[in-house]
Amino acid sequence: MSNGLVFVDTNVWVARIIEEHVFHQRALDKLNELSEHEELFCISSQIIREFISVCTLGRGLSRPLTWEEIQPQIDTLLSQTVLLHENEASIRKLVEIGKLHSVKGKQIHDTNIAATMLAHGLSRLLTFNPDDFKRFTEIEVIAP
Repeated sequence: MSNGLVFVDTNVWVARIIEEHVFHQRALDKLNELSEHEELFCISSQIIREFISVCTLGRGLSRPLTWEEIQPQIDTLLSQTVLLHENEASIRKLVEIGKLHSVKGKQIHDTNIAATMLAHGLSRLLTFNPDDFKRFTEIEVIAP
């Protein structure tokens, strides 16, 4: 059941802005489709940090982006999304589901996305990495 909110993972935003990205058109199409159905897109500060990291490192891109190129993208991203804040509830959820699923190492980052979503009442996630979220049965993964 949809509450009109969809959390969008970093990889979708990167694919959307980088025209030569292999998933560029898929990202655009799915975001447009969801937008036409009046879905609101949500992110957290983690998504912004990951977006900056991916774009400045440039792995998988033709070249890294400069801060001058990134800033307008961040401004656009913030204007088109609802920013969900990490708070005490999301931290407690992180510990709860981290313990439940025996999360270790880098898996904590995806677990934090799931925890932030669940703490804010979201259950749908748009991502190109559905396998990373399989363990979280409360999350409906939408792959573009």
